[in-house]
Amino acid sequence: MAELQSGYSKTDSKTNVEADSFARILRDLGLSTKDLVQGEMALFKAEAKMNLQELRVQFTKLVVFALVALVSSGPLCAFLVIGLGKILNENYWLSSLIVGAVLALIGGGLAYRTLQEVKGKSAKGIKDGIELRNPLNH
Repeated sequence: MAELQSGYSKTDSKTNVEADSFARILRDLGLSTKDLVQGEMALFKAEAKMNLQELRVQFTKLVVFALVALVSSGPLCAFLVIGLGKILNENYWLSSLIVGAVLALIGGGLAYRTLQEVKGKSAKGIKDGIELRNPLNH
């Protein structure tokens, strides 16, 4: 009879409690998902910053070591020219020409091969990008 006086039955109040609980669970799930995504973004930014700093250090080392190698190439080339010139009966002009031509061929060949690799990777990257954007092209 108390149910009739209040206008609500026990099942109605139980349904309201369940609906409130379900809404609270959904709200908490949404907040947890938001916190998770924000945490992952913060972690990604921190890792990217750390990787960038490490890359900067590695690049600096590369530049320093390349400069050392570049500076040492002058005396080594002089040694080759003088040594070959002695072998060629004091014809230093000829030894300079031979050493220069050999170094130019080696450097040019390596540069050409690297250029072809870069072109191949660039074309492949562009092709992959197109396929990723339009998965219907199979």
